[in-house]
Amino acid sequence: MNFDPVTLALGNLMAEFHDSYIPRTRSAEFWKQRDTSTAILLAPSDLHGDTVSQITKWRSTDKTPSGQPIVRQGSTLPVVLFSIARDFSMLSGYGKPFLHRVPVKLPDDPEPRVIDLSIIRVGIPAQVAVVADDPTTTRSMAAAFAMYLDRLPKNQFMADFKFPEYDQSIALPITYERNDPMPVNMPASERYLSILVIDLVIQASIPELNGVVAGESGQYAGESPLITEVDYHNQTTEYHVVLPEGQP
Repeated sequence: MNFDPVTLALGNLMAEFHDSYIPRTRSAEFWKQRDTSTAILLAPSDLHGDTVSQITKWRSTDKTPSGQPIVRQGSTLPVVLFSIARDFSMLSGYGKPFLHRVPVKLPDDPEPRVIDLSIIRVGIPAQVAVVADDPTTTRSMAAAFAMYLDRLPKNQFMADFKFPEYDQSIALPITYERNDPMPVNMPASERYLSILVIDLVIQASIPELNGVVAGESGQYAGESPLITEVDYHNQTTEYHVVLPEGQP
């Protein structure tokens, strides 16, 4: 299974938040004016216990002879970090994983073929950390992001899964639940930092192609493949799979 589209989708969501954010403090206004590439960063590990060390590594490339860190250009606060856990859980019902197999014709596929597609439901922990040098800005930005998430229809955003073997892609929804922002315990040497972390539980539908079940003729004896169009946040129309009627 390829989880990279989930990470990319969350990153795009963070970028959309950055674009729509209305700053309420001077520091937050500075964050808003920065390029997304320096305002929002993908963190490699857990943000509760390792945020401080990650921020320190990000802000310094070397040390002076006296041991003082040399601050990297552009690595200034505030900053927003997000991370996707390396583990996942198979979502299940009645003790069995949620696994749907459906015949589908990929959107814009020039060939009249039907593909055997598996959709696996998984749960992936994720975290978003707001880091600033004053608690007022941290609280303001974390609250704004929490409200941004709460305003998304059905608590979902879309991930685009590409299939290079067919030069095609489909968009599938990602749902989430969030916790309230939680503070990170700071060591005495880093008391100038203020950090709030929002935990997310992402539920994603990961597609797997099993192969072609109908050839050039496109004839298939089972359920007809179903594709529907969705207009998500007034963006370009995307496609996602709809299960045949009667399937759970």
